[in-house]
Amino acid sequence: MIPITTSPIKTVRKNFLRFTFVVLAFTSACASPEQLGNREDYELNAAFSGDSALGCDLICWSGIQVGTTSRAQALELIGKASWIDQSTLESSEDTIKVNWFPETTKKLRSYAQLNLDAGIVDSIEITGVTPFTTGDFIKLLGEPNEIGLTSWKGLRGVGLTSYVLYYTSRSFEVYVAAGSPDGPQPNDFVSMVGTELIFQGQAVQKPWLGYGQVEKYLAP
Repeated sequence: MIPITTSPIKTVRKNFLRFTFVVLAFTSACASPEQLGNREDYELNAAFSGDSALGCDLICWSGIQVGTTSRAQALELIGKASWIDQSTLESSEDTIKVNWFPETTKKLRSYAQLNLDAGIVDSIEITGVTPFTTGDFIKLLGEPNEIGLTSWKGLRGVGLTSYVLYYTSRSFEVYVAAGSPDGPQPNDFVSMVGTELIFQGQAVQKPWLGYGQVEKYLAP
């Protein structure tokens, strides 16, 4: 990844936006699972790639390679993508922001922000990734290296978990705000994904042991 050389003002602004992303990801994921339906109800758009042969050593979104793609190239790729709402595009020296449709009916929207450094896409943060699930990303990228999990109670005292899947070699994280109380499951809806370890330290990171395993993931 290109070294970070952002000024203090840019760093504060980026961290504030990340905090906003966390809040949006959490609140959007607190919708009732019944409102979202089943993963099988949706056909996903092929927005993400982790294929090293295509240059996606970290992660690619809409063909944009983190650490490689220039601002001009990113705008060109975004302009060609049918699942992106072109009317929402905002671009500046530091960021590219846009809404996109993660599934083919275009009933659900997601928000993507590409952070730029020296004219290159340096990191990517995407919220509202539903109906993508934990299983979709594990199928795409393989098993994560680590997981950080916490348990909490939702509306009406329903037990839930929140967790982050850490792909350390990719500096990529998959965040689930309202997962199964039994630990990670393949059908848990994903709330947010991003690079640069934006959730580092939010929960004790443990080696990935597979689905479930909630007691081991919560153990001191």
